[in-house]
Amino acid sequence: MKAIIIEDEPKSVQNLTNLLKLYCEDVKVIADAGSIEAGLELINNPEINPDVVFFDINLPDGLVFQLIDQLENIDFDIIFVTAYEKFAIKACEYACIGYLTKPIDPDLLQSALSRIEIAPNKNYKTEERLE
Repeated sequence: MKAIIIEDEPKSVQNLTNLLKLYCEDVKVIADAGSIEAGLELINNPEINPDVVFFDINLPDGLVFQLIDQLENIDFDIIFVTAYEKFAIKACEYACIGYLTKPIDPDLLQSALSRIEIAPNKNYKTEERLE
């Protein structure tokens, strides 16, 4: 399973990457970005093609919801990773399959990832859930 991380704090990127290596061996972080602008460019790159994106909510250039609103096609699953519980309801509006608060509980991380089913044809339901 290919993952990207949209997170502005390098220590948080490294922490999540380490947790994934330790507890979710089938997940490989292939890229990360630290802003809405960089995240949008990364996600829109057809060569990246992630299965799941881990989004921090509060980024230096705004809230990550602004990034998601600019996407034309969401063909990956979404997991929010944030220090703020107050955005949980808003995150549900974006059809996320997980909402993890920092510090990340490895059991909750594994639970969120277990809800992702990678089909051979990569037929995600995220776009349908957002309609």
